[in-house]
This record gives sequence, C-alpha cells and structure tokens, in this order.
Amino acid sequence: MCLFTAGIVGVGTITSAQAQNAPALSVLVREAKAGIPAAQFDLAIEYSRGENGLPKNAAQAVGWYEKAATQGYAPAETNLGNAYFNGRDGLPKSATQAVYWWEKAAARGYARGEFALGNAYFFSWGGLPKSATQAVYWWEKAAAQGDAAAESNLGSAYLHGWGGLPKNAALAVHWYEKAAAQGGTGGEFNLGSAYLHGWNGLPKSGAQTVYWWEKAAAQGYKPAIVGLQELHHPQQVAVAHSAPQSAPAAPPADRQRVVQSLQSFWILYFRASNAQVLDFGAPALVRPVGFGGAGS
Repeated sequence: MCLFTAGIVGVGTITSAQAQNAPALSVLVREAKAGIPAAQFDLAIEYSRGENGLPKNAAQAVGWYEKAATQGYAPAETNLGNAYFNGRDGLPKSATQAVYWWEKAAARGYARGEFALGNAYFFSWGGLPKSATQAVYWWEKAAAQGDAAAESNLGSAYLHGWGGLPKNAALAVHWYEKAAAQGGTGGEFNLGSAYLHGWNGLPKSGAQTVYWWEKAAAQGYKPAIVGLQELHHPQQVAVAHSAPQSAPAAPPADRQRVVQSLQSFWILYFRASNAQVLDFGAPALVRPVGFGGAGS
C-alpha cells in the first residue's frame, strides 16, 4: 500500500474568545470605531458570519480585519491571511498575500500564524522555498502553545522524519493524542489511523479507529467521513454531523480486504488532491491533506 503525505492540516478561519463573549453590539461598534483592535477583530468576525443581528457583509468584514491587522493585532493578521488564501470575504485568492500576513502574525508569536506559516513552508506557498525544516520549526512553536492543528502536523513530522526530525512513532502518537484530546480533527483522524495499524505498540483496534474517526466526522471532517464509509459503517456516517457517538465493536472483516479497500480509496482521493505519494511499503494509512473549511 502507498505511504501518503500525512497530517497536514489546512488553513481555516480562527474563532475568537472575545467574539464568543462579545459585549452588546452597540458597545462593540463603538469600541471598534474608537480604534480598539480586539473590538475591530470581533466585529469583522460577526460581519463575516452574519451573527448578533448583523448581516453577512464581506466588505465590512475585510475592512475591520484590515483595521485591526494594520495595528499589529495578530489574530486579525492571521484571519486576513486565511481570507486571502481561501479567496474568502470577497478577497482574491493570493497565497503571496496570505504568507505576508501569516509572517507578521508568526513574528509576534501567535500560534495560529505560526501554524499557517509552517504549512506555507511545507508546500512552498506564496513564493516561499519548500522547507520541511522551516515547517517543523514553526509547527513546534505553535504546538508548544497548545495549537491542536500544529500538534497533529508535528506528530506526522515525527512519523515520517520530516525536517530533520528522527522517525519516532512514539512521539507521533504522543502529539496525535494531544491534538485529539483538544478535539482537533487532524489528531482524531491520525489517532484512529494509529489504532488501525498498531503504531507505537498500540493494540490494533477497529473499534478505536471508528471511535476517533467518528469524532472527526462529527465535526464535518471529510476524510474521516469517507474513511468510515470505506470501513463499511454507514450508520456512523449518517450521524457524522450530529453529536459524536460512542464506538460500537468493529464488524467481522478480513483485515487484508479492508486494507485493500482503503488502499483503493486513498489512491483515488489523492489523485484528486494536491498531496504527494512519498513512498511504498508496508500498509500504513496516514492522514491526507485537507485545505479550507474550519481550522483544526
């Protein structure tokens, strides 16, 4: 079976603790107009989502992101970079502009900016040189701050020995577990894969694989949803957008048949993605690339 590029979590809009506990709209608008960057950022999120009585308004969202970003507010710099990367909120897709803003946020030590900049180096986005070493450098910084997506990527770096790291399945599983414990979809999916193949001495467990893939699927993570389909659990896929379900026992199945089925799926999946086949060898299912959508 092919050994695929693993664990690279895509770039998505970040949420804001301030936005979740925002003051009354009139106060928020007043603070934003007074030039308070945190308020400008929160107002941008509300316009982007159409929340708290505001209509969805891409121009207003970008305008307030820019006001906060030009004051050096790292969350706004990161979200503005994400908007350029995904071509969201009316902005043109521009990896160059995305990297410009991510570099600013990363230089301020902001974990989400560090994570995104690590991905940019890994895939050589926006004119950056392709550098797994730089990718690992930034992922480590973000993971040290508890960023779940960076933890998942760092786990994959240890799994494959990217960026000068030693191949170490124990550390890979360690970082996947940390990411999964936070509800990170990449960590959940990778941890399920670790149980599927018994990485680092974990017991091979179809039930644990389904359990963790269900958690990722419940957050709308597509590789987990289709992975469950390949494992012939349509009932789990049917509830993928509701609350996570506890894992039933895996149905009887011939493991080689399941592996072959998964192999066929991943080959087709990766033909439609921008991932790369790294190596061939013993069966090893690892997490594919995912871009856009909610951050992990």
